[in-house]
Amino acid sequence: MSWLPANGLEFWHWWAIAALCLIPEMLAPGVVFGFLAIGALVAGVFAAVFPGAGLNGQLVVFALASGAAFFALRSWLRTWIQGRRGDRLNNRGNSLVGQIVTLAEPIRDGVTRLRVGDTSWSASGPDMAKGARVKIVSVDGNVLRVEPAP
Repeated sequence: MSWLPANGLEFWHWWAIAALCLIPEMLAPGVVFGFLAIGALVAGVFAAVFPGAGLNGQLVVFALASGAAFFALRSWLRTWIQGRRGDRLNNRGNSLVGQIVTLAEPIRDGVTRLRVGDTSWSASGPDMAKGARVKIVSVDGNVLRVEPAP
């Protein structure tokens, strides 16, 4: 690696590498390049604080910071991504649970049609008058279960 300076890269080189790592991170699925970007940012800070550390020291810091970011953030990212997708993927009704809507039609004999956004849903709950505010508490197939909103 005779083309690399023995005394190390400048801090801004590392930050440019971090920025370049973010491009495939944004364009491709996965988060591998994000960990490398974190490592490059830390190596850049290291190069700014310790300018005489040399290339070997900077590469060690880059490798350790990238590895530490991977192990520290991997489980959190997995939980965050699964929590976002979890039970809502291909099940729009579950994403409606907790919303409060106004009845456009009264609930009679425990059933009605409920308008949520641009979609009409079958709904069930206690009899209520038109205009009452209800909270969606659960979904059973394509029927929303509602109760009076607090």
